[in-house]
Amino acid sequence: MIVARMQKMKAPNLIGIGNHNRRRIENHSNKDIDLSRSHLKYDLVGRAYNYKTDIEKYINENKASPRAIRKDAVLVSEWIISSDTAFFKDLDEDQTASFFRSARAYFGQKYGDQNIRYAQVHMDENTPHMHLGIVPFTKDKRLSAKTVFDRQALQTIQEDFPKYLKEGGFDIERGQEHSNKKHLTVDEYKKLKDRTELKNLKEIEQELNGKNQVSQSELKKLKKEYGDLEQGYDGLVAKVISADKEFKVKESDLTRFGYRENHEIEKKPVLLKRGYSVVKTSDLEQLEKAASFSLLATKKYDKENTRKIVLERQLENEKALTKDLSERLKQTHKQLNSVQKKLDSFIEKFTDQWSFAKEYVKQAFGKNLDGVYAGFQEKQQEKQQKTSRKASRDDLSR
Repeated sequence: MIVARMQKMKAPNLIGIGNHNRRRIENHSNKDIDLSRSHLKYDLVGRAYNYKTDIEKYINENKASPRAIRKDAVLVSEWIISSDTAFFKDLDEDQTASFFRSARAYFGQKYGDQNIRYAQVHMDENTPHMHLGIVPFTKDKRLSAKTVFDRQALQTIQEDFPKYLKEGGFDIERGQEHSNKKHLTVDEYKKLKDRTELKNLKEIEQELNGKNQVSQSELKKLKKEYGDLEQGYDGLVAKVISADKEFKVKESDLTRFGYRENHEIEKKPVLLKRGYSVVKTSDLEQLEKAASFSLLATKKYDKENTRKIVLERQLENEKALTKDLSERLKQTHKQLNSVQKKLDSFIEKFTDQWSFAKEYVKQAFGKNLDGVYAGFQEKQQEKQQKTSRKASRDDLSR
């Protein structure tokens, strides 16, 4: 089957990919590279010696807009063109070169031959492949990878590219049709390929299922922590409301400590005793009671005023805790969303890896795993439905 995978390259990416494609470094992270065979590489166009400098120059000289290129713009859409080892096994060196020339011609006809700035063929790895760099210019010379290689364009390439090669005499087929699955990266593909050569299908399935269970347990743990935070938040809100009500009650109690209206007290001076006066016994008793009440009211007022201050401070503390908890809730929501995305990505990758393993075993041993795969899909759908139902129940409970 044909391998045609695209990745977007921005200005900083061009330095690293240029060094890799042209084999300018000796210490490669890719251990499949046989440096003793690196001299067999060749470029079918040879228009970019220094990828970043030469490609930026080409864009600036040909773009329609006088404005500078955005720093985050996609400068090159790089296609990796290849097939499986069995396909190249039946081709000699000239036929292999003809295959890559045909692939370059297809993209040149569709997207402009001059826009292909490099077509580097590598023969020093397990499987021959070509890095094809296309500057995504529209017909009116706008730099727009989203426009040139939109979803429709990618689907058309997957349909037409293998037909074009087949018409050229190559026994090649397209990949799985109507697939929305994310492609594996080069490193992921090579790691999976190595694992399938060392492990049987059952071991791979057990390993991937184990990873899925870990992801599910992490999600369950985070959801429990989120529920505990929400419960604590509700408790704090209730305490704040209770403290506010209690404060208002005490405040109304303090207003009742007003002094009653005084009536006029009769008093007469005492002869020969300056500073003394004679008052009625009933008035004296009234004054004594008023003084006692006033002293008691003052003490109670001081006590309630102190309690009021304490309650105000407690209320401020509760508000601060509520604000802090609100921030923690937001962060937990983000964590939950992140875990859910990772889980979805893992399930998607797991399905892709299963497809690869199934094809590998079918080709290697001639076994038909359609029944096994169908059973796996049913189990996977059941897991996803259970997860969706649980998430719905959690949302309703909240």
